[in-house]
Amino acid sequence: MTLFALLLTLVALQAGEANAEKGTLCILHKNDQRCTATEGMTLPVVPAEISRAFVWASADGSRLLLGTIAAKAATVSIDEKSRSNVTLAIAGDRRRGWPLDARLTFTSKEQEWTFPLSTKVVAKLRSVRLPPASYHMTIAVEHHLIAKRTLNAQKDIALGEIVLKPLPLIFGRVVNMKDEPIAGVQIVRPDGKIQATTNEQGQFRTELAEPIPDEVLVTQAHFASALLPLVNVSGEIDLGTIHLGAGFKLTLRLVRPDVENLPLHVRLLRETPAKNEPSPIAQRELPEKDDQISFPDLSAGKYVVVIEGKEPLQRLSKEFEIKDADREEEIRIAPFRLDGSVHVGDEPLRGGGNLDLRDPTQSWRVNVSIDDAGRFGASMWQGGIVTGFVSAAGIHELVDSPALGADPSTWDIQFQRRYIRGRVFDEETNQPLQQPSLRLQIATGDSQSSSSLPIEPDGRYSILAVRAGTYELRAEAPDHVPAKTTVIVAAEDSADRQVDFPLARGFQQIVEFAWPSGQAVADALVLEGIASDGYSPERTYTTDGTGRLTLHLRRGEVKTIYILPRDGSFAIAHVVAPESSDADPLRLIVPAPAGALRVEMRGADDKPLPAMLLFRFNGELIPQPVILRLTGQFENASILRVPNLPAGAYEIWAVPVVNYAFAPLAGRVPSRAPLRVGLSMGEQSITVVAGPFN
Repeated sequence: MTLFALLLTLVALQAGEANAEKGTLCILHKNDQRCTATEGMTLPVVPAEISRAFVWASADGSRLLLGTIAAKAATVSIDEKSRSNVTLAIAGDRRRGWPLDARLTFTSKEQEWTFPLSTKVVAKLRSVRLPPASYHMTIAVEHHLIAKRTLNAQKDIALGEIVLKPLPLIFGRVVNMKDEPIAGVQIVRPDGKIQATTNEQGQFRTELAEPIPDEVLVTQAHFASALLPLVNVSGEIDLGTIHLGAGFKLTLRLVRPDVENLPLHVRLLRETPAKNEPSPIAQRELPEKDDQISFPDLSAGKYVVVIEGKEPLQRLSKEFEIKDADREEEIRIAPFRLDGSVHVGDEPLRGGGNLDLRDPTQSWRVNVSIDDAGRFGASMWQGGIVTGFVSAAGIHELVDSPALGADPSTWDIQFQRRYIRGRVFDEETNQPLQQPSLRLQIATGDSQSSSSLPIEPDGRYSILAVRAGTYELRAEAPDHVPAKTTVIVAAEDSADRQVDFPLARGFQQIVEFAWPSGQAVADALVLEGIASDGYSPERTYTTDGTGRLTLHLRRGEVKTIYILPRDGSFAIAHVVAPESSDADPLRLIVPAPAGALRVEMRGADDKPLPAMLLFRFNGELIPQPVILRLTGQFENASILRVPNLPAGAYEIWAVPVVNYAFAPLAGRVPSRAPLRVGLSMGEQSITVVAGPFN
């Protein structure tokens, strides 16, 4: 056989092998999915008037290929050359039944692919071919948390092994004050759904479904209910022995005028030290002719009752405290007319907007429209001072009302007319940038606000500086070094300010975050710096699906960043600007979560004292934005559990809440000696004496 003939034979054999490619083609349309066995690279399909997504799976289940069938097309090609390749492996928890059926979703701006993977093939999957684009990927499996990844699949990427985390389990035992088990106790989620019920031994064990609740209510007739916080829960959480004592009853008598003779919705909420907003406990419907309602089986504590009518501002909240006995109270509905207006300078607000109203207890929230003449109003029930957030063209401001309740009540919101204006552009070319963003942080007195500002196509922006205070602006754009500036606006200022942002390209440094096992720390929160409010980060990032983060730095710049993975732990990275933009990635190993601290805070008199924590880790100060995201589970106002911490040496201080001010704490700790703790494995209980900052 000649060489030419041999080559022809080899080409023919290769073509035959390609045409013999076997698999399954699934055409996706809305909630319908039709699958057929296929063979070859060009597959026949039934033409349709619209385009449709499809998924092709190899016969052995190791490869997937995603694409779109054009409208009226009679064939589709599964040629892989025009697609990016994402390599991955999926693993789960065998204690939860793995392997299990899974549902895989890839979403881009143009298309979504959602399709099942059976138990037989889910562990075999090794690669997904898909059109080059940016994607949001999710993997949903029973008994496991949904895995989420952001992918920039403009080219081939390797995700490695994605280990699905099991849904958290909570378990415990409910007893009376004589330590006798209580059967039939309900464990209730915040949405009112029953999560579990105790057995004859008073025990419960239940898997928390997503979204994972931040608390559960333990309730049984003729006993005082208990509200248990669940913050940063993972794995199996022993809630211990829960004692339910005798319950108390709150009875309310409503006094309402004849004009308000309508059915009412009544909500009961409980205040907790760990949350700014009270937690829902119960709700009732009160017919129009009834004027009395009761809530039994309550424990001692502070509560809020909210009465709601049909109209937006027919809302009335009132606080009550139950100590050691039943309580009867009266709630009087006294409607009044709210007449409000918004002015900018001497002129009414033009173009309309919205006023987001909240009551003093943060128990109800209503959005009220501001018309084109700057007016708002309606019949209202809540007297006293309420808080509003004005959203209109150029205005995003928090305002407090005067004392309301008179009929009518007038609320005139006045804003000063002055502007901060400028441009965001490339420092070298002086041209507008692609996808620029501008973030504004305003501090005035004890008030803080943060918002994103629109930027025109030519790079221009404009801020209506209605408040006196400190305006921090931070401009960013892809492939450029962020820039920020601070503008001080005094109450007497009337002139406009010009602030431009020429952004430099700088030097690019890629940081790769991985667990000790080598698995990427994907979609993790990364914080940098401290904003002027003392508790917000200066900038927030997220690692991508491969655990990577791209930073842009000026020559000689050093950035300190803190990574906070979804699964707990944290790590600190000091990133130095590279000598060139083609520098190798910087790899950082994030320590696995090792233990927890149960911190009891007391005053100098040894009495429980609500306080805030400050600490150093292995000699490095941890800033407040990081600490506030690590801490979570309050047992009460003075006992805090900090879960999922890395092993290491901790130095801890506590500052009483009454002495606590965020802004002055940046980069500082109290001068007194800290409590030193060496954390390795498991949970440690410590007591910290709280004292003034200085």
